[in-house]
Amino acid sequence: AVVENFIMHYTNVDSIPNVVQYSQEATYELSGDYGKKMLILEYHLTPGAYEDSLASSENESRYENEYRGSVSRGFPHTFFNGKQTFIQGASSTATVKSRYKNILDSLILKKVKLFCEPDLTFANGVLTVGGKIARYGNESIGDLVVEMFILENKGDYLYYTVRQKLLSQTISQLSPKEVRDLEDREFVIPNGYNQNQLSVAILIKDNISKKILQAALAE
Repeated sequence: AVVENFIMHYTNVDSIPNVVQYSQEATYELSGDYGKKMLILEYHLTPGAYEDSLASSENESRYENEYRGSVSRGFPHTFFNGKQTFIQGASSTATVKSRYKNILDSLILKKVKLFCEPDLTFANGVLTVGGKIARYGNESIGDLVVEMFILENKGDYLYYTVRQKLLSQTISQLSPKEVRDLEDREFVIPNGYNQNQLSVAILIKDNISKKILQAALAE
């Protein structure tokens, strides 16, 4: 189950709006409960005249053009396995945790016959992301898109910060029992980044519905 949380932090961690803090605390607690069955991505956006140094135009575009749809803009805006299922706002950590859990419990019961194994290599300041995707079962699957995201763990409500999306790749068809190598993507690590704090999330989506079918994390 993939939780994509669009949030705002203003200028520093000490000034997180309460509603955003409740949402983050809920997802962090649930992550401990679900372990590897759950993957969190946090996208920082800048609200109005305020600033968030971790916000980016790419995050903004993803929210506005791919996820928000006709719903009013508001944070936290939390999506589960794609844009179809979401919760906006948070009244308390306990309340929103219960609401998230109800969704997650249903999602982890749904099995999609896809397997993803990511691969990371670091060399000369460059992170190379690759891996394999496989189809098991007796039916082919098509119209897939593979997304790769660089995450940075900066601690203290910044554990799953999305820093950059790498170039997506499409898979027109994957036959039963086929194993496909993903195309390598490179990320030149900027100055100030700590290599040990970086990880990569890989999302496999239906390119028509945009539903997330499978995901993997490489650290």
